[in-house]
Parts: sequence; C-alpha cells; structure tokens
Amino acid sequence: MNLKDKIIMVTGATGYIGTQICIEILKNEGRLIAIGHKEDNIKKLKKKLNTIGYNNNNFMCFSTDLKKENNISNLNNKISEKFRYLSGIVNCAYSGKTGDILSIKNEDFIHSNNLNIITPIKIVTSFDKLLTNSYKKTKQYASVVNISSIYAIVSPNPENYIYKNQINPIHYGASKAALLQITKYLSVRLSKKKIRTNSISPGAIPNPKNLDLKFKNNLKKNIPMNRIGTPREVAEPVVFLLSESSSYINGENIIIDGGWTVW
Repeated sequence: MNLKDKIIMVTGATGYIGTQICIEILKNEGRLIAIGHKEDNIKKLKKKLNTIGYNNNNFMCFSTDLKKENNISNLNNKISEKFRYLSGIVNCAYSGKTGDILSIKNEDFIHSNNLNIITPIKIVTSFDKLLTNSYKKTKQYASVVNISSIYAIVSPNPENYIYKNQINPIHYGASKAALLQITKYLSVRLSKKKIRTNSISPGAIPNPKNLDLKFKNNLKKNIPMNRIGTPREVAEPVVFLLSESSSYINGENIIIDGGWTVW
C-alpha cells in the first residue's frame, strides 16, 4: 500500500491509535497533517516522529480545538495556503466522560456529540474543495476514513468493568453509531465529487498504561482470538482505505475486533 504523493490529515493525531495512524501514513510515503487538541501533546508527537526518522518536510502539526467552527475554517485556510489538494482525512478525534448512565449529565452528552458527530461533518464540508481537487490533480479519489467503534454495533457489558466510573458511557456508543450513518450518507453524497467515505470500527484496543490486568482478562473473554488488539492493527487498515488498493470500497465499515461481535 503506497501513499506517495497523497496528503492526509489526521484528527486526534496525538491519541493512542491516532499516533500509530500517523506513523503508518509516513511509513507508506504519505505526507501528514496531524491535528491535536493540546499543544504539549503535539510537541510530543513531533518529537516522536523525528526520533523514529521522519523530518519536518514529511509532516505538519497543528494544535486546535476542533469543537469551534472558526478554528476549522482557520485550519482550512492554513492548509489551503500550503497545499492545493487533500488526498484524505482520518476523523479520529474523540472526547467524552466515562461512567455509568446514572452518572452522565446532559452536558456530557452534548460535549461528546459536538466533537464526535458534528465536528467530522464540519471538517469534511469545510475541506470539500481541497478533497475535490485531489482527483483533478492526481486522477485518484480522495478518501475519508471515520474511526467508529464496535460499540456502535453492540452494547458494552458492564460486567467487564471493575469500577463504575470506568464504564464505557452511553454517549460513546451513540455518537459512534451516528458516525456510521454519517459515513453512509457521505459515501453517497461525496461520490459525485470523486471522494470515497468509509469507516473503521475497532474493538478492544486499550492503552497498556491505563490497563488493569483484571480488566484486560475481562476483555479477552469476549474475544475469540483471546487477546486485545494493537494500534497497528487498526492503523494499517486505515492506510488501506486511504490507498488505491481500496479504490472500489465506498460506504463500508470494517470491524477490527478479533471476532468480538460475531457472538
């Protein structure tokens, strides 16, 4: 899978999965535009990418709050000044409070939906011209990849969680399910503009830094392969969807869960 001459923007680039997506894009010769919320995390990402051998000519990093529509417009202006087209967008940004449904407040739901539902739509519509220009410049469709979740399809089992405040919240699954519908909707509407839209639904890919052994074992019981996944196992299929290897895939959701959702 080669991404040479492709310019890819990744939101949520400083996250556990987002960082690996950035690395895989660069590994496959793509040019990266990494977007993160916190300036300190963006600096850490830059340092990590430099450390593993990528120089600043291969990537650009921006720190911005994507929940603010003006910031998306400003970001679009900055990228438009630098590039004449955009080959792909990976919507990986997520924010939301964890906890049982009884502990979730209205503002938690609203905050989560603002970033997880509204922002991906605003990003795609704001960068519409750059995405459309991809085909004009390269004769290849642009590609949008939305990062959803298996909890868009099935409900989390509360018994997996040791503490109530760690329970995967209702607004997470609800917003990720909405993202699947957004993917289908955009795949129809954007096809005429030579833009493909697909989604990835990861299963258990927890960060080991925050992983309790008992919780890990609880998760593994749900998975036929009897192990949790790695960020690379999500990032490589994302690169596939960004590449010409997936040129006839549109409106699809790829589940990466070790078999969790088959039973």
